[in-house]
Amino acid sequence: NIFNLHADRVKAANLAQMINVLQSVILTKDDKIVLTPTYYVFRMFRVHQEAKLLNIDLRCEDYVLGDKKIPAISASASVDKDGKVHISLANLNPNKQITVTCPLIGDSFKKITGEILTANEMNSFNSFENPDTVKPVIFNGFTLKDGILNIVMPSKSVVVLELIK
Repeated sequence: NIFNLHADRVKAANLAQMINVLQSVILTKDDKIVLTPTYYVFRMFRVHQEAKLLNIDLRCEDYVLGDKKIPAISASASVDKDGKVHISLANLNPNKQITVTCPLIGDSFKKITGEILTANEMNSFNSFENPDTVKPVIFNGFTLKDGILNIVMPSKSVVVLELIK
């Protein structure tokens, strides 16, 4: 989301190392391959490529750990060439579900779909023995009524919604 929010300055971003390193996107071993949670986040956020950044006004509680704090929710939105709006959100609080209320100003939408990436434990990971421990699934934790979108964000989750007019 931070790259999207600074799209006026950040024209391209990438990983220096992608395979079989710390924070890998892909792990390989002999003829096996494992897609990591990092891979899935990159795949989910691809909807923002070649899209137009939309202004958002995010106000949320902070996640506090000791004397440090950060906003508990990270978000960005864009509209693609086909007019589809994509909203990406991350709940950075590993311990708390948070509901995000989002008024949709100016447009009405016929269809909303979503995808979520989360896990039971903060240190969950994909391995060669368990390659599907952390992978995106369909997300239905939202409602739209009278132009207000409510999104129930599980702890430690990333959600991408697609809104179609």
